[in-house]
Amino acid sequence: KFVDQIAGLPEATGSNFVHTVGLLERLLEVHAFILIFECRESEGLLISLVEACLEGAQAKDSGGGLEALLAELLTGVLGDADEIPNQAMTSLLQALLAKADGPKASAGLSRRVLAGLASRSALRFVSDFLVDALQVPGSAAHEDGGDRSQQMELGDLRAAVFELFAIEPSFVARILPNLQLELRAEDADRRAVLTELVGSMLAHKKERNGAAALHAQLVESHPLLFD
Repeated sequence: KFVDQIAGLPEATGSNFVHTVGLLERLLEVHAFILIFECRESEGLLISLVEACLEGAQAKDSGGGLEALLAELLTGVLGDADEIPNQAMTSLLQALLAKADGPKASAGLSRRVLAGLASRSALRFVSDFLVDALQVPGSAAHEDGGDRSQQMELGDLRAAVFELFAIEPSFVARILPNLQLELRAEDADRRAVLTELVGSMLAHKKERNGAAALHAQLVESHPLLFD
């Protein structure tokens, strides 16, 4: 199936690569991927599509157009979804964090997709994911939301929250009250990790005027967090 062809792009050569990319362009032109929501196993297909695109992004593409096509595909499909599957969100965040010790192409694609989702209704799915992930292990709230967040390790969560903040501060607006409470957590290790996160967020330099204004707004609305 075509999802497998996308995942196989790093190994595709010559005419096979050109054919797959050409077919991808054509399917995007006619908005064919919207049909995924008509399938009985739409959630599983969405997960497979995200994972396939992250794999396909690692293909050597001198023109740089493949990543743009894959980003357009995922941003459009995920942006139109009634709900983004938790496993798909986890895959995007894991790819985002892999830039230091993994395939940079996947990290670049993930960043482009998440940036695209920030201006769409899908932003709330990212926020919900982070709220669930920040629940203290063993708590009732964590048990209720653990499946959603895939129970990310605290260090990975800290890195993911910062990367999302760097992409678009609105992603983390809903978890600021949680972070404010976490800075008084009894667990010293947990408190130290999240204190480091808040410090990184406060020190981060914003390049866009809009982002800078929102950053200032977050500091103003949660002064105890940044004190």
